[in-house]
Amino acid sequence: MKLRKELSDANAKLKNAANAVALEAEQRANQKVSHLASQYETRYSELRTNLEADCKRIVDDTIDYARKGMEEFKHEEHSVIQELREEYDRQEMKAAELNFQLQERVDQLMEQLNKYSAPEIKIQVVDESQAGAQLEFATPKSANAVAGATSMPNTAMADLAADAKEKLRNLFSSTP
Repeated sequence: MKLRKELSDANAKLKNAANAVALEAEQRANQKVSHLASQYETRYSELRTNLEADCKRIVDDTIDYARKGMEEFKHEEHSVIQELREEYDRQEMKAAELNFQLQERVDQLMEQLNKYSAPEIKIQVVDESQAGAQLEFATPKSANAVAGATSMPNTAMADLAADAKEKLRNLFSSTP
């Protein structure tokens, strides 16, 4: 029995020693885990701060880039609009000049047309016995015109000029 008791005591001491070693190992492991967790938390915090700073910088750079792009676009747009206005003014002046030339040409042609289509009056000496006779008018187009008939000038050229003027007005009013 004594042996059993010694064995039991030795076993208890061994268990206590093993428990003490296990407890000490667990405490050291807990300390190491706590230390590593603290390091990881510190590193995570640093990385998060750096990432947030990088994201903010990227967003700020993107906003600046977009702002500069919009400013450049507005400048280009203004330049293009200015060029279009200048081109419009040149085209308008050219159209006005052409319209003026066309109108002058139409006026010349109308004068020529009126010269050639003006009625020619033939006066014949009428005796008193023919007092009720009709007078005859002759034009280049109709040599046998009826007395009292008026020659209608050709208004096609005037209509053509008016149509051209209206088309130009419509063209330039629809152009920005």
